Amino acid sequence: MTPPQRHDHTIAVSPSELRELFNGLEIARKGREQILTRKIDWVGKQRPKHLPVGSRSKVWHYLIPNSNRIVAVAHVYLDRRRNVIGEPDPKMLHIDELIMRPQS
Repeated sequence: MTPPQRHDHTIAVSPSELRELFNGLEIARKGREQILTRKIDWVGKQRPKHLPVGSRSKVWHYLIPNSNRIVAVAHVYLDRRRNVIGEPDPKMLHIDELIMRPQS
């Protein structure tokens, strides 16, 4: 028997709504505590000029452990010791069959 196909829908929400949902679901905390798996998707080649030497810009995927299901994507800045500078900036949330992205 073939499993039912998912029919995900994408909607645009304001950046503040996306951040509120990201924070409310405690995605960053769950990533730090390894409740969700964080996977680096992209690393900036140069240090952002407004940050200290050794800092890097990265995009993280937050996944359900032992799966490839992405539940969130966020942009982060890390210092040379790999500490997050500020708060992750959410770029996508995937809840049930709904994908939310910031409005352009």
